[in-house]
Amino acid sequence: MRRLLLGVTLVLAGCGGGLSATSPLMMTCDLRTNSGAAAHGQCQEWRGDKQAETNVNVDFNVLCTSTLSGTVFTGECPTGAVGVCTKRPSVAQRVVLHFYYAPDWDASTASADCTGMGGGWAAR
Repeated sequence: MRRLLLGVTLVLAGCGGGLSATSPLMMTCDLRTNSGAAAHGQCQEWRGDKQAETNVNVDFNVLCTSTLSGTVFTGECPTGAVGVCTKRPSVAQRVVLHFYYAPDWDASTASADCTGMGGGWAAR
């Protein structure tokens, strides 16, 4: 049994299993007020190790401003979200937390959006 647990632990560690919503904050992208952004009404926290293989060459500022049409935000996303979606992109060594805010989102539509992208939903 101990071997099985050790094997599972090693597999998870190799697959980014150590990443969580409390991993170091790499970047925050605020999309709450940009109605033209695909993810309007959201604030996203990207967490992980900036030196990890799939993160080291990513320009997160450009990803936020040019790709997502957001604004780089200092610190964590503001409180008051209706919920948060935890998403682990399959090709990246990071966790993306999508915070959903009213009036653009309610718990039902945010939960459906989160589930649709394969994330884990938690109401606030």
